[in-house]
Amino acid sequence: MTVREFEYQFRKLYLQLGMYALRIVGDADDAEDIVEEAFMKSWQTISSGIVIENFNSYIYRSVRNECVSFLRRKTDFEDIDSVPEISDEVIDTSVRDAKIWKAIDSLPEKCREVFLMSKRDGFSNQEIAGKPRLG
Repeated sequence: MTVREFEYQFRKLYLQLGMYALRIVGDADDAEDIVEEAFMKSWQTISSGIVIENFNSYIYRSVRNECVSFLRRKTDFEDIDSVPEISDEVIDTSVRDAKIWKAIDSLPEKCREVFLMSKRDGFSNQEIAGKPRLG
């Protein structure tokens, strides 16, 4: 895999892997660090001359393993069975979540704020309307 191909995979998979890691570890910053660590280790493997046949499967497995390692360091985590196995459904959910967040990020700022207050924070329309001016 060339640097250009690896960069393409990074750009293509980064957000969906972040969504996958977030579901496991529950913190966006930790999930981002985990995905970056998995990509860094993958690049080290590739640059050492090892050929990775199915990069998608490999990177998802790497992220899962990094999540498990993170949880073990953070707590007395022993229940590895609670970490979802990688399946088409898990990957599809990660892809869907990434597309949703990409669409949310593309909204105009005030629309994005209102949407997030409603969907993420659980405010009613009346509560949102009563908030001071957004933005």
